[in-house]
Amino acid sequence: MNLTIANEGTHLVMVDSGCTKPVDTDGMVMIPAGPSRFPGVPGMENILRQVAAHYLVSPDALASRRRDKHLMFPRHVAMFLARKAGATQQAIADGFGYGHTAVMYAEERVAEFMRKSAGIREDVKILAERTGINLD
Repeated sequence: MNLTIANEGTHLVMVDSGCTKPVDTDGMVMIPAGPSRFPGVPGMENILRQVAAHYLVSPDALASRRRDKHLMFPRHVAMFLARKAGATQQAIADGFGYGHTAVMYAEERVAEFMRKSAGIREDVKILAERTGINLD
């Protein structure tokens, strides 16, 4: 059995990723999830979950400071969406552990890719709809 801990909003839950049967939870205690890394960015946890699922990466890896190539563009999309949701550059930067100029760069990069690529434009529109963010 391969058990992992998953953050389900307000609680951490144990998930058996190698089995279709439910995990036996007798005697288990639900543990409240820790505070958000993004207190100044309402809805950021949902943005991270949606972007991570779309690009097939984990929300934790997306929110980390890891600079793996496969994480950088999805992270930029998450920053872009957070800005469109009304969060300040500094609040987003603080959550990701970067300076505000990294958020400025992410915004510019995603906007540029959206102008050049219909596929990326569509991806970002889909993610905006899933997170309830207006791109206008």
